[in-house]
Amino acid sequence: MAKELRLELKDEKGNINTFIQKDIPMRKLFEWVEIEKAIEEGEIKQGLDVMVKKLEFVAGLFDDERVTPEALLDGLDARDFQEAIQQKIWAVLGVEPDPKKEETAEK
Repeated sequence: MAKELRLELKDEKGNINTFIQKDIPMRKLFEWVEIEKAIEEGEIKQGLDVMVKKLEFVAGLFDDERVTPEALLDGLDARDFQEAIQQKIWAVLGVEPDPKKEETAEK
């Protein structure tokens, strides 16, 4: 059984809200593959454009209308942003992060 996708975002009052998505349609996997292809082919420019596309994709994984690209920008800590977004993308792809690599990166 698939694991639920969880996302914690700080709101404008400083409260942490947890959003849980139980089901992710297979269509989202296809959508990400198309995004990756567009990035590789240069249709989506590296840098800010890729970050925006990732924000839009991750926000689209959640049914809750409060999870928007803007909510992600405002609710995620900049120091954790890349990892938080990438983990959600990996979850859709069925990729588990390698704990050994994470331990090495922390040292």
